[in-house]
Amino acid sequence: MAAGLQVSGFGFRASFGFRISDFGFHATMNRFSITIDGCTVAVSPGESVLSAARKLAIDIPTLCFLEKCGPLNTCQVCLVKLNGKLVPSCGTKVAPGMVVESETEEVHEARRTALELLFSDHVGDCLSPCHRLCPLMLNIPVMLRQIEAGQLDDAIATVRQALPLAGVLGRICHHPCEQGCRRGNWDDPAAIRDMEKFATDQDSKQPEPHVPPRKPTTGKSIAIIGAGPTGLAAAYYLACSTQSSLCSRGLESLSSWALSWEITSRWKDCRAGSMPYSSPWVRLPRTTRAN
Repeated sequence: MAAGLQVSGFGFRASFGFRISDFGFHATMNRFSITIDGCTVAVSPGESVLSAARKLAIDIPTLCFLEKCGPLNTCQVCLVKLNGKLVPSCGTKVAPGMVVESETEEVHEARRTALELLFSDHVGDCLSPCHRLCPLMLNIPVMLRQIEAGQLDDAIATVRQALPLAGVLGRICHHPCEQGCRRGNWDDPAAIRDMEKFATDQDSKQPEPHVPPRKPTTGKSIAIIGAGPTGLAAAYYLACSTQSSLCSRGLESLSSWALSWEITSRWKDCRAGSMPYSSPWVRLPRTTRAN
């Protein structure tokens, strides 16, 4: 059923067309048909081939496509054949009389090739949930692969690149990263904190533990008031950048309490504020606290 309305009192004419369906009124459009794998489907201008295929319950795989974001045409996993050419279905708009093939051996082979190219230099962890949930952004997937491969030197380098007090955090961190571990969907999340602790303990047993690379110094020094966790972490990050630093405790003079080392050398005197006497620090092994 169609209804029309004309307005001419103000010198213009407007017309509106509607059709009645079981769910209310819908504006009529110039719809047409296309064929996908021998099946005909009615579509509207501006629709994609992917959208039309889904109306027919034809499952065209996608990887980069998100409906709210629109087509990217980058992964090439949703390829279909149109007029003798392979095109991405997510970004190809329908046209009257279009004939599309989506389930031929040629199309399947092209999709497999696209996936192989994507996986050839990609390990599937652009930004994994555990990595994203770590407050210090430790690259956890890389660390886990290195430990699994027995590359402990590389694993400890990955850990110390992000964590200034790795031996401590490997014991008392509340490990929010494990809440995002995909393994938890099957049984239990990976013991990320324990593996971080394992790598750090193995490194501390070495005659020369790992020292992160340091950029050329500027010749300037920064004094840090307080030698607790925050002060030590600040000194660590400064040392990895371009500054030398000295830690001081409390508000007493720097000359009396300054540590007798630059952060890149071994600690000779560590008055770590109230840290050795506070919980959960007191639960740490004595050697861990000293290191």
